[in-house]
Amino acid sequence: MVGTDKRLYKRMNAEPGTSPNDLQALSPPQSTLSFSHSPVKHFGRSNSDGEGHGHLCDTISRKTLFYLIATLNASFHPDYDFSDAKSDEFSKEPSVAWVMNAVDSNYLSTAAHQAYSAARAQLWSAIDSEIIFSECDIYRQVA
Repeated sequence: MVGTDKRLYKRMNAEPGTSPNDLQALSPPQSTLSFSHSPVKHFGRSNSDGEGHGHLCDTISRKTLFYLIATLNASFHPDYDFSDAKSDEFSKEPSVAWVMNAVDSNYLSTAAHQAYSAARAQLWSAIDSEIIFSECDIYRQVA
């Protein structure tokens, strides 16, 4: 797998004049899309004159994009290949609480509702002890 990752990294940074630190635009977070009254106004952030509404687009470096893609490839190999994924197919979620609620909603809507309810606190505690939510950036594939 290491050789595949090296080829992907070289391919992503092969364009002349590009650097691993070049910024790439992400899609708006799913949390802002869920609560928006207007799907069109996700481009600007409110300023002092009161113009612009919604969420300013997040960015990541090409290197971080590579890490996201490599993680997905390692996780889902050999069934899926994410090597051609673009930055706008990802969003950065600003709230751990929103992500937790989204996951909880998915699990609570299944037939295993009682089992998940009983294990929920232990699950989130175990995840937090491993990755420490307060130190994490959470990305979601939106495509």
